[in-house]
Amino acid sequence: MSKLCRLVPEEPDQANRACVNNRRNRVSEPPLHFALREMRNLMTSPAVLAVLAGAVVILAIAAPFGTGERMRFGPLLAYWGVVALGSFAFSAGFAAWATRQLAGRRGAIWLVPLAICAGLSIGLLALIAAINWLALGVAPLTADYLPGLAVNVFAVSAVVSVMIPFVLTRTRGVKIGSDNRRPAILDRLDHAKRGRLVSMSALDHYVEVATTAGTGLVLLRFGDALHEVAPVAGLRIHRSHWVALDEVRGARREGDRGVLTLTDGRELPVSRSYVPVVREAGLL
Repeated sequence: MSKLCRLVPEEPDQANRACVNNRRNRVSEPPLHFALREMRNLMTSPAVLAVLAGAVVILAIAAPFGTGERMRFGPLLAYWGVVALGSFAFSAGFAAWATRQLAGRRGAIWLVPLAICAGLSIGLLALIAAINWLALGVAPLTADYLPGLAVNVFAVSAVVSVMIPFVLTRTRGVKIGSDNRRPAILDRLDHAKRGRLVSMSALDHYVEVATTAGTGLVLLRFGDALHEVAPVAGLRIHRSHWVALDEVRGARREGDRGVLTLTDGRELPVSRSYVPVVREAGLL
């Protein structure tokens, strides 16, 4: 039985026992995949795009670093659009990668900001130097240009590297010094709906994922969704339902079947074939 709790209808008892016995298992999604998914979610968020658009307009009007002397407003708007979007996308992706890669390691509370600062300094320096070379014709390796650009980029990277762990801690409950890898299924939801995982239900070709922050539909096979719930301990209680153990607040028998009451007030049925493992988990 896989550590990712490969729940299949043909083996409900074994699968659910595996989930109960492996509550401490962690998501094995590679950090790079997680970073790309996080970056994609951020770059498709209307709120994030609105903030970036506002920043681009402000930068185009302010025209810092002498860019206003080289370009008119139209090209200037395009230039800062490329710089802002490219820098934000790289920063978000690298920060997510570093946070996932280093989570749980000794000294991670210091390693994460240092890694983000170093990675962003190098990556953003190369990115902005390349953009300036292509858009402004500024040779990137000249002695009177590169040091000044490097100092500016390092200063920005240092601020970002301190802010990102703080924002993650305050807004998403992430503790940088420990292993905080959340269920991979939550990364498929909008940021506003990424609360504690409560339950999942199959709806045709979709999976309804319920969290303490709301519900969302994910285009995914139910069997594949079940592979993305670790490290949350849970049970498959029906062909179409899975629940997190910590979100069950009540249970009752109805003939040879059962019903579980969840923390959000919903009730989900326990089918006859899953009653034994639900009883074994101490819920019935």
